[in-house]
Amino acid sequence: MENKGIHQYMTHTYIKLLIGFIMISFPAYSFYYRNDYPYNYLSIVVCTVGYIVFSAIYTLYEWLYERNMFFSGHFDEVVTSFLTHPHRDIAGSLH
Repeated sequence: MENKGIHQYMTHTYIKLLIGFIMISFPAYSFYYRNDYPYNYLSIVVCTVGYIVFSAIYTLYEWLYERNMFFSGHFDEVVTSFLTHPHRDIAGSLH
């Protein structure tokens, strides 16, 4: 792409990868923690809260900087169509 005069900005991708790595490190640590349940209660709570917080940060980052690309377009129409006519083909209504 650089040959055609188009420059890719990978900053947002690298930030998302970093946030995702931190987010996934919480359940990985909780999985490999070597204690039984009563002794690892604090570890489970901290890892769960950490995962939820970084998942919210990741979602907020995508929503703000990628302009809500996953829930754009005909999303409201598809949900309304599904609620009013559940027997219809939802994928066909996106075109």
